[in-house]
Amino acid sequence: MHVYSYKNTHTNTHTYTLPVMCSQAKTTLVHLRKDADAADDELQDIADSIAAESSAHGNWSNYFVDPLTRKRVAIAVVLQSFQQLTGINVIMNYAPSLFSDIGFHNTSLLAQAANGVVNFLSTFIAFFLLDKVGRRSLLIAGSGNGSTRWANVAWRSLLSVIDGGCWDRT
Repeated sequence: MHVYSYKNTHTNTHTYTLPVMCSQAKTTLVHLRKDADAADDELQDIADSIAAESSAHGNWSNYFVDPLTRKRVAIAVVLQSFQQLTGINVIMNYAPSLFSDIGFHNTSLLAQAANGVVNFLSTFIAFFLLDKVGRRSLLIAGSGNGSTRWANVAWRSLLSVIDGGCWDRT
């Protein structure tokens, strides 16, 4: 018989046996699902999941053996790398200095606040679009948009080096 214990911050440590935990879980599921059969099925799914997880003896190399899993890990690593390489962390961390350097001398903190508000509101717009359009479409559109903007920055930087001057700010 399995014995589980947990520490509640308001009380002392409680120790429960698996049957007591299953009984409490079943009571809660019946209350939530309003159907004893559905609660039993869900409780069995939970127990099967726990058994599968506890019997699995995996290691990190398993993530790179299966081609499908290797592909998913590679996509996740590349996406996170692109997110970091876009430079958004620099903009968010050094916004007052950046805004001051581009001409917002007295209002650089106000510009940073506006940037934060736009970032906050854009998150909700992205959530809405994610449900309507889908992840793949948003990822492709965002990648195309970001690539176009970085190509523009590279082109203007090249022209600035060739001309020996600064960008035209008009």
